Amino acid sequence: MVQQEINFFSFAVFESLLSFFLNLYIMVFHVKSLRNGIKLTPINLIQLVMGATNISMRGTMLGGSIALAFSLDYAIRLYHITLIIVPFHLNFSYWLIAWLCTYYCTTITNIRHRIITWMKNGLRSYLPHLLLLSAVMSLILSVQSDWFVHIQISNNNSTIRNILPYFRFSITNLNLLIFTFLCTCLPFLIILGSLLVTMSSLFRHIWKVKKYNSSPNLQAHISAVRTMLLLLVLSITINIAEIVKLVAMSIFEDSVQLIIWLIVATFPMMEGAIIIQSSRKLKKMFLQRFCIGRCIGAIEDIRQ
Repeated sequence: MVQQEINFFSFAVFESLLSFFLNLYIMVFHVKSLRNGIKLTPINLIQLVMGATNISMRGTMLGGSIALAFSLDYAIRLYHITLIIVPFHLNFSYWLIAWLCTYYCTTITNIRHRIITWMKNGLRSYLPHLLLLSAVMSLILSVQSDWFVHIQISNNNSTIRNILPYFRFSITNLNLLIFTFLCTCLPFLIILGSLLVTMSSLFRHIWKVKKYNSSPNLQAHISAVRTMLLLLVLSITINIAEIVKLVAMSIFEDSVQLIIWLIVATFPMMEGAIIIQSSRKLKKMFLQRFCIGRCIGAIEDIRQ
């Protein structure tokens, strides 16, 4: 059991450092662009906010775990705050992904429908307002969700119980819970709709290639579809893990509970990695500074 706890702790430390590193790189990259007088595109703005949100979320989860080392009353109060802040970050991240996928869909596809054109112009003109509205809505939903959760911290002296409290989940207002669930599902529907429209555009381009023997550049479509699909799978996985963590926490053993907690904790790291691979500039600069560039420099030093 001790070895298992050491492995979990080592993984959590490594994942936290990697999460901070990837998302801090995203933030620094876009902040430097701003300082150099380069205007941020809607995609760059969303990526910047994503990086800041991921750093804040991972720091909050880390702080919530450290809080359990203090007195029981203090830990319960602070963990109640964590149960508001972490779902807020997750819900806000889902909306950020939804707006990113929508922008991909409206800019890459050649569909000239009035709705697509209206959405494209709206995102370009009112994106900061949409992000602010999404943040406010996510905060309201998170505060409401905290009403459904009652915290009991076990007196068990195991290491895992010092990391994760025992949750007791109860529903105090069914109508409010249904409303919260529907609002949480809305960004997933937007992501799925954007993905389907972009995939249909990609298939239409492939059909034109076969019919007219033309060779259009499909790389933008393929990259957008891959990014949206990865973000959708990641969001659904984390959302399911979060629901299981709250609803069935008392059913599972300690090790299973910690695995679920670690899955949720990996969201900032995984999203940061997806953002970097989806952006040609971010990926190129990342490889030059931290991978390829370092390897080339080491080889040149050896030759000298």
